[in-house]
Amino acid sequence: AFSPWHLTNTCWACASMNFKPSTSWTKKFLAVTARLADGGKFTVNQLSSVIWSLAVIKRSGEALLASQQLQILVLLQAISAASSGQGLRQLGANGRSGLAWALATLGVAPSRPWLAQYLAACFEGGLAADHVRCANVLFCLAAVDYEYLVEWLEGFLSGDAMIGGGEP
Repeated sequence: AFSPWHLTNTCWACASMNFKPSTSWTKKFLAVTARLADGGKFTVNQLSSVIWSLAVIKRSGEALLASQQLQILVLLQAISAASSGQGLRQLGANGRSGLAWALATLGVAPSRPWLAQYLAACFEGGLAADHVRCANVLFCLAAVDYEYLVEWLEGFLSGDAMIGGGEP
């Protein structure tokens, strides 16, 4: 059996070489990865790398199956649950920005509480000070859940937004 490190590197290598694995391979890969992620075996950086790599692999291919989208959601929950709920804060600015791009590219829409945690981690991490990354994150999240982003931005601009993890 492969370790999380092997799975992460294999997925990243496929993306780097622009190799498009079969649907069958992707399905098996996601099943194994989701099972290990749910068991807390991956680091947040490994999970972020896997999701980003899958987005690179799938960006010009067929859409993810519903079961594969659910497995991506398992990976996202594992990221946010890591380190006693601080997993999203452990990702650097590049990791969080890349994660937003990957979600938009894969067409995966996390729950609104997850998005609230994600945005809190981004803005607490200084996202608003980096106009390019801020625009990228907001653009990508608009593709994921436009209505929620509008609500969150209205709350943010009025000072009511959750910078600590709640919803507007």
